[in-house]
Amino acid sequence: MIASYGDESGDKRVFAVSGLLGMLPDWVELGRLWEKKLTEHHLPEFHAANCELRLAPFEKYERETRDMLQREFYALIAKARLWGFCTAIWQEAYSERWAEFEQLRTKPEGNFTNPYFLAFQHNVEAMCIRLDKEKAPRDEPIAFVFDQQTEVEGRAKLLYDSMKYGKGGYLAAYRHRLGSLTFDSRFVQLQLQAADVLAYESRK
Repeated sequence: MIASYGDESGDKRVFAVSGLLGMLPDWVELGRLWEKKLTEHHLPEFHAANCELRLAPFEKYERETRDMLQREFYALIAKARLWGFCTAIWQEAYSERWAEFEQLRTKPEGNFTNPYFLAFQHNVEAMCIRLDKEKAPRDEPIAFVFDQQTEVEGRAKLLYDSMKYGKGGYLAAYRHRLGSLTFDSRFVQLQLQAADVLAYESRK
């Protein structure tokens, strides 16, 4: 089974959606090691931005300790058998073409002009197309898991379904790669914390 865990990170300059792609056994092992590392340091989670900015649960740690924590958690990702994908949108350029995006990405099933949806769609497409280029078996779809985002996840599912099942006569050539799509908590799916790291670093 092939799975992807994704997250987003944004500021006034850049908005990014990033995902890590790999086989289920490798994800299970990363989750095991991640949980072990959290337990070792008595942390409820590893959140890249909060660690960098000294926010909870890292407010008691000086820079040297936070650098050490970054190195240790980042190393778990570096050693894992995973591919990283990132889609970044330059906010200023996107705003300059807002009228065009509004026309193209406002559909009967919903409004998808938020930069999240363009980055989400492109990131999913990039993974599917890459697997085809690598000649992975066509009967192996990707199970996508993204971090919970109440504001956008409902429309993201609508957009995903339009990619998977086709709308207006359009059928994506990679639709055989589109498996399940779920949104979950990073406290439940610890692998989402690894996706958060990639999203944060990609956006920076």
